[in-house]
Amino acid sequence: GGAATRIGGFLAGTPARTFTDIDGPTLGHAGLDQTPDIGTSVMLHGTVTGPFTGLQWRFKGAPIQGATALGLLLSNVASADSGAYDLVVTSARGSYTSAPVSVRVRGPVVLDLPPTPLVGVVSNSVTFAVTAFGKLPLAYQWSRDGAVIANANGRTLTLTNLQFSAAADYSVKVTGSDGSTATSQPAFLAVIPPPGAKDPAFRLGLFRPPNGGTAFLNDLKLLPDGRALVGGTFATVTNGPVTMLARLLPDGSVDPAFSFDPAGLSSFEAVDVQSDGRIIILVRSSAGGGPFLVRRLNADGSPDPTFPEPGLPTASAITVAPGDSLIVTHSSGLARLSPDGAPDAGFAARAKFDSTPVSVSIDPAGRIYAGGFFNTVGGQPRARLARLLADGSLDATFAPTNALNAVVTALADGVFGLTANGFTRFDNAGRADPDYAWSSGFAVMDLIGAGGLVGVLGTTFGDGVILNADGTDASPVSRMTVPNSFAGYRKLRIAPDGSIWLMLGSNSSFTEPVSLLFKLNGTVTPLALVTQPGSQTVLAGTTVTLTAAATGTTKVTYQWRRNGVDLAGETGPTLTVADFSAALAGDYTVVASNRSGSVVSRVATLTLLTPPVIVTEPVSVVVSPQKEARFDVVADGVQLRYQWQAGGTNVPGATNAALTLKLATAIDAGTYRVRVTNPAGEVVSRAARLRVRPTMGGGGGGPVAGLAARLRFENNLTEEVAGLLPQAFGAPTYVAGTEG
Repeated sequence: GGAATRIGGFLAGTPARTFTDIDGPTLGHAGLDQTPDIGTSVMLHGTVTGPFTGLQWRFKGAPIQGATALGLLLSNVASADSGAYDLVVTSARGSYTSAPVSVRVRGPVVLDLPPTPLVGVVSNSVTFAVTAFGKLPLAYQWSRDGAVIANANGRTLTLTNLQFSAAADYSVKVTGSDGSTATSQPAFLAVIPPPGAKDPAFRLGLFRPPNGGTAFLNDLKLLPDGRALVGGTFATVTNGPVTMLARLLPDGSVDPAFSFDPAGLSSFEAVDVQSDGRIIILVRSSAGGGPFLVRRLNADGSPDPTFPEPGLPTASAITVAPGDSLIVTHSSGLARLSPDGAPDAGFAARAKFDSTPVSVSIDPAGRIYAGGFFNTVGGQPRARLARLLADGSLDATFAPTNALNAVVTALADGVFGLTANGFTRFDNAGRADPDYAWSSGFAVMDLIGAGGLVGVLGTTFGDGVILNADGTDASPVSRMTVPNSFAGYRKLRIAPDGSIWLMLGSNSSFTEPVSLLFKLNGTVTPLALVTQPGSQTVLAGTTVTLTAAATGTTKVTYQWRRNGVDLAGETGPTLTVADFSAALAGDYTVVASNRSGSVVSRVATLTLLTPPVIVTEPVSVVVSPQKEARFDVVADGVQLRYQWQAGGTNVPGATNAALTLKLATAIDAGTYRVRVTNPAGEVVSRAARLRVRPTMGGGGGGPVAGLAARLRFENNLTEEVAGLLPQAFGAPTYVAGTEG
């Protein structure tokens, strides 16, 4: 229906290629890819048959100001003109864009796509790449931390079988056949261990039971310095005698500076740490019917004599709350102790449950979440999941309706509770998120949150996964697999670096039922900016875009800044600055953040593109015949182009800030100017004159007896023009007469 539209094109005489579509234009290249030399001209030309309302040429996706005709002449091309051009045709049917044509100017080397930072995994491969324009052929040389890499001479650099030692800054130097060079900014390679693989540097913790018993690991507390506290029913760790509580170094070995005395205790239940580093443990006494005791230890494991060591008839867990108060789980609900062990009777009276809570988690605001198989809290109906206020009373504003499977964990990103075969997230009112219902496909035993990650542990060996708080997989290897056959996992913990600590149940393949503690490499990808914003020079009134991209396991947020000040509402990976003006010029950066920290981008300077200004004008010169004549101009501005003119006519190839005439003759004498342009405008210099001294004498050279030389001057003998005294020009004529 209607007139068909055709569009094709050619470059520098290349025949146009035409495409036809009954319902509208189907667009191809606006010509063939071109590689002109610097300083020459290139014509791009489109042909359109049928009605249209507008044309617009674009360079690298941005409209070219004033380029709204079928033809686009690129005069005196420079390296900055290298890139992709296309033509947008507007008609009543809509807008249509041609396929791009590539123009690569052969001149000083320009890096169009420099190498970007990468994250590699041990034993895998990564490839750095660069795209450069320049006078062919181009030569490449890659470097590592500034040192040349032998035989690394291609456009790409591939590193295979990565090891941690490969982490470094990589850069490339590109050299054109004209001798020009460009060197990229360093691109950092981060090397991480394979996610989910057993950490080879971690010593396997083999926990053996007391004689005639069974070894169980009941609790694990990861410390900020990379060490860990492990408590349970054991008498040796690996080959050393350690009973009930051990502190492990980051490599898994027993910390000899820590010593715990289990005398008078029959079992170890739980461990946590107060803000000053003192250790809170829940243990059971072997005397007097075995009451449960809350004990505080100094950092070296010795008992704190200032702590009263309160006893409870029943208890199963203990948690340090904000402010260092202690929340104890027992058969009738929850109890709270002051940081120094004094019981809070009012809290206990309000926090009564009809069944023992199975798990307790406290959010950053100090609110207490309890999961279990209870039906009432404080005498009020509440099934399986409840939130308590700081004083122990039930929070009526949190009323979940979903049936849970006892275990709950609270993160800043939300509250998570187990379901029969997975878990779900709840909002502040207890409503289940309808878009968030993660199914594990296996029966879940433990759920833990840390650092924006959620760990899910199955009852069956080999079932475990680490997820982001939004439910997406945090690792390329989602399932955690461990050698040997154990009865099942018992507990899981996630360290700040993303490493995964697992406590395993007894294994019958050993001579006694031992338990294991081991560590998997982290699933956290280091936070890094893989795309940096770049400096640009911008025309007034146009729109400019800055883009950044960061990698990281947990959700990345962005904050753009101008001259160090946050830009309100600019929190995405792309910043668009419209109607650019001098007030918007400046240094722009972006801060990328996630749970692991923050990184700041390189500075991207946005400069207002103003018309060029001549700082130093060319000056007139006088030379002898066959000598060199040179004119110079100094202009202020960016993206400057030069075109020298003699008598108002362009001098071919004269496109630099200096014009040199190697062997000047009388023919070269005259007036010279230079036209300096950039995308914002142009300026023409004042005229400068070249005078070539006349050759005195006739054919024999020297004066002739009886003849006088007659000389011509362009201006009055007493007039000085542009700092140049009057000079004769042209060859002399000889007339009869005498000197005088």
